[in-house]
Amino acid sequence: MATLINKFAFKNFYNYYGDYLQNSYSFKKGLNIINADNGMGKSKCFNGILWILRDQVYDSDTRSIKSASLEPLKMLSDRAKLEEDSPECGVIIEFEDERFRFTVEKRIIFTKLAADASTSNPDDWNISEPIIDISKTDLITNNTTCVYDIEEQEEIIKNKLINSTIQPYALLQGEAIDNIVDLSNSSKLTNTVETLTDIKELNIIESSCKNFCKYSRSD
Repeated sequence: MATLINKFAFKNFYNYYGDYLQNSYSFKKGLNIINADNGMGKSKCFNGILWILRDQVYDSDTRSIKSASLEPLKMLSDRAKLEEDSPECGVIIEFEDERFRFTVEKRIIFTKLAADASTSNPDDWNISEPIIDISKTDLITNNTTCVYDIEEQEEIIKNKLINSTIQPYALLQGEAIDNIVDLSNSSKLTNTVETLTDIKELNIIESSCKNFCKYSRSD
């Protein structure tokens, strides 16, 4: 069974001002479509996944992927910068596979160094390193445990959230699809179709059936 993303939640993350409960979005099994006007947070929702998965964010101004560690203050809601002395910026993603439900939270704590701290100058802030908390719930026993081992945390984030094979096709913005899917190149197009579907397995079954029929007739 593929990984199912159950929920996103944001805390003072870009234009998602407020606590997690105020910015929580649940999904159902099957196809889910996020539809909103420009500037309402579609790309920031994408950035939540990208930040947890790769410590990167998509910069819509330059249309490029950047390291989140370069400008962490940009991720903090401007309203939170103005209204709170020590705001937190965070993302929670809840997802599950055939056995476990995982909850991954990544957050940063910002502390003003002056009452009139600038909303854009990181020198006016003490900025913590990203903090990651992961829990997993056994879907059979319903037991929940915290994951403290760093290697296990990395395995959950890198290979459980989105399968590494399909990550290049799943984390795209706009014209970025053109960089990996060349519709004029049959071999690249075939590779894309085989990666995103089960057609390769069907081709193997078809070939096996043909060989079986061939040898059956010869007997």
